[in-house]
Order: sequence, then C-alpha cells, then structure tokens
Amino acid sequence: TGENRTKYEGGFEVPNLSDENEVHELTITFSVEKTKGEKLKELMIQKGESLIREKLGEYIRSLKEEFSQGLILPTKTSST
Repeated sequence: TGENRTKYEGGFEVPNLSDENEVHELTITFSVEKTKGEKLKELMIQKGESLIREKLGEYIRSLKEEFSQGLILPTKTSST
C-alpha cells in the first residue's frame, strides 16, 4: 500500500439489466463524486467493465436456471 489514502466515491449503473438482454448488450455507466476521480473512472471503464459483465452474466444465468426449475415463481400481482 502506498502513502496516498485519497478516498473516492462513485458507483455504476446498469439501466437495461433484464433477462431480455445478453450480457454484451448491457449498458454500464460509471460515476465519481470528485473531478480528481476521473482517472479512477477511466480505469473502471477499461478494467472493471469486463469484470462487472462477467459477474452479471453469472447472475443472469443463475436466475434463468432457478426460474426454469420453478425456484422463482411469479407473484399473484405479476402477469404470467
């Protein structure tokens, strides 16, 4: 660990996350609170986006598998 202990806050958003979209079709946007965090944002775009896509792909596959096995069922208020 280095001496620089600067803390950056931010996040990412995936507005089109659904079972209708393939992982490569997902839109992933990153944000940071400080203008000095732009380098971190660029790093996340370059390196973090692929990791996020990988993990979301695993999540989507898991949901589809659970749904197909009847582990996730529609609620009374949802349409079938």
